[in-house]
Amino acid sequence: MDENKERISGEFAQLKTQIVQYMRERKEHEATLAFAEQLRRPSTIQLNLTAPESPAFTSATDDQPVKGTANALVTIVEFTEFE
Repeated sequence: MDENKERISGEFAQLKTQIVQYMRERKEHEATLAFAEQLRRPSTIQLNLTAPESPAFTSATDDQPVKGTANALVTIVEFTEFE
């Protein structure tokens, strides 16, 4: 409480329960992180999956309305149906 007097308003007697709860949760969180680190330390991770290839499609856009440069790296084609 002494470290955070500027941020805390109220008397210690009124805030004691909240402070104890906060300290308990903080210690529990630290213990959880320490336990997780203890479990990870001896473990080795092997990735046996290959990354999927990104799909690439070609579509003729001759004589169609265009926005942007013709030599762009990515082309987005929008199909719409009004009915």
